Amino acid sequence: MTTRRPFRRLSRWYIGVLAALGCAVQVTASQSQGDLVFDMLGSAACELPPPGFDARRLVRIAAEDPDAAIAQGRIEGALSSSFVGGGAYGNDDAGGFVLSVQGATIDPGGDAPMLCLALVRLGTSTALSGTIVGEDRIASAPDGAFLGMFRLIWIDADGKPAIVATGRVDHGRLRLVKDDAGLVSGTVTMAGSFLMPGDDEHLPLTASITVPNAENVIRPALRLRRDDATRQARQAGPVDAPSHDRASMLVRATFRIPSNFPQIPLSWSAVPLDEGISPEAWAPQSEMVVAKGMFVPGLYEVSTVGPGEVEFRRVLRIAPDQTNDFVIPLVVERDD
Repeated sequence: MTTRRPFRRLSRWYIGVLAALGCAVQVTASQSQGDLVFDMLGSAACELPPPGFDARRLVRIAAEDPDAAIAQGRIEGALSSSFVGGGAYGNDDAGGFVLSVQGATIDPGGDAPMLCLALVRLGTSTALSGTIVGEDRIASAPDGAFLGMFRLIWIDADGKPAIVATGRVDHGRLRLVKDDAGLVSGTVTMAGSFLMPGDDEHLPLTASITVPNAENVIRPALRLRRDDATRQARQAGPVDAPSHDRASMLVRATFRIPSNFPQIPLSWSAVPLDEGISPEAWAPQSEMVVAKGMFVPGLYEVSTVGPGEVEFRRVLRIAPDQTNDFVIPLVVERDD
């Protein structure tokens, strides 16, 4: 138990802490959900490892400490490799459940991509296990199934993403159990394919990953609701219609400080000010030069703090019919 938390501070890049919204998001079978979900997760869902990171170190730590929260498994198909990384989940009282797994593949030849896998529960079930489906089965999948999506990222010699392949899940199974401490452990098995940029041929990929001691650190959890599930909920009882209507219109917004200040990664937050929007603040774990996220339209107070405790803050409105690229000004203190 002594290894888990100190090591997580050193290698937190592999833990997928989601910066999602505190509401159910209505989906339809015609929508492409993979990009939407990864956009909502932000860089924390697929964060690049630090320079000089050695994935084999995780393997050694897992062998020495059975309680270490290190995920391991195998990937087969067009890629054949071991996998090592980590996972985190989110489960809230509103029925949201998300599992994020990310890490490195280990290829003796050196051409090894990162794998980022996200699973989001569909409907109103509270089950921790269920079938994994792809986007083509959103409408027909039962409540309690999990929408699966993944990405593969090849990193160049400078530590920058060189190739990003889009993954498509065909089928799979998630099996999780929760212990008395609130940690979940289990297995993820899935089969699918991925498409390299510029290609039109999907390459096969299967994965079998064991996720031990994942912590409930995703706040709030994301939940996807289909059209039919939403209609049934409305027939069963009152629903906050304005909030759900706005939740189905998520829009992208970006925030930056003025160009005459040093452009360095900063910690950002956006606090909803409108009624009908979850009061949970958007506060991604990863620092960003230009903050990017998906938001329910409405009024927000966006802020960040630069070196020397210099504060930037602005109250702004995010709307679906505008660019939503905002410059957050310096807070000027006035002498009374």
